[in-house]
Amino acid sequence: MTITVSSSPVSPAVAWRQRLVSWTPILIIAPSLGASLIYVFGFTLWTLWISLSSSTLLPQYDFAGLKAYFELWSSQRWQIAYGNLLIFSVVYVAAAMAVGLALAIAIDPEFPKLVKELVFMGASLNPQTNDPEFANTPRHEFNIWFDPESAHIVLRAPWKKIICTTVDISVKTQMTSKLIDRIKSGTSPAARYVGQHARLYGEYNYLWDELAAAAWLDPSLITKKETRFMDVDIDHGANYGNILTWTDSDKPKVEVQPVEIQVDLDTEKFYKMFVDLLTAPTPKKE
Repeated sequence: MTITVSSSPVSPAVAWRQRLVSWTPILIIAPSLGASLIYVFGFTLWTLWISLSSSTLLPQYDFAGLKAYFELWSSQRWQIAYGNLLIFSVVYVAAAMAVGLALAIAIDPEFPKLVKELVFMGASLNPQTNDPEFANTPRHEFNIWFDPESAHIVLRAPWKKIICTTVDISVKTQMTSKLIDRIKSGTSPAARYVGQHARLYGEYNYLWDELAAAAWLDPSLITKKETRFMDVDIDHGANYGNILTWTDSDKPKVEVQPVEIQVDLDTEKFYKMFVDLLTAPTPKKE
């Protein structure tokens, strides 16, 4: 026995409504997509072309190659502005990382237990320096007091291990003209960049973050270290944002974490590693 199922033909009006329903999302998004193509990609390409022309105040549509870029990079004002941008970027990234870690811990308190170790540059205990920044407030350090609450949350979290490159050990390093000259002798892109743009500002040119990164890559740079329990003063008084530390025997009856604090380093070994890394050739892609 054969059973045949037939359906009644769809009327033109119903078919048109079905097509309209299927096309409605595309029709809604099409104007936005078209505007994006024009105002984002279109004007980006137009700006790129203008940058390769001889345009000044008004656009010119000739082709001048990279002349404008060479003139820009030879401008002292641009170099100062670019240097300030780099400084801001480093500070912003450091602050954003601290806030981001605090937010991650707030969302998932178990997150620190999954991490091998936390390495950070920050905190100041008793730096031996004439730097006026630390003369009267030796425990007031920018990376911590920028957001004391976030630093407090991060330091209280149950990390497997915390390693701290403090101001105390950082002030034992110094970017000098001789060090810049050693880097300038290299031919790598990084060495050429440092040779062209590196400047010494004032008397104190510490290699804080460079030391933290180098010691993470090669822990043997650190010749002395000690363990302290660390937290941040978040009472809104005169010491707000100051770093707090205790030994195991005098730590408070609260949940504070041990921190491995770097105390001393092999300075010449660090300088050699610093120069070698910046003058090494760019690794080839495999």
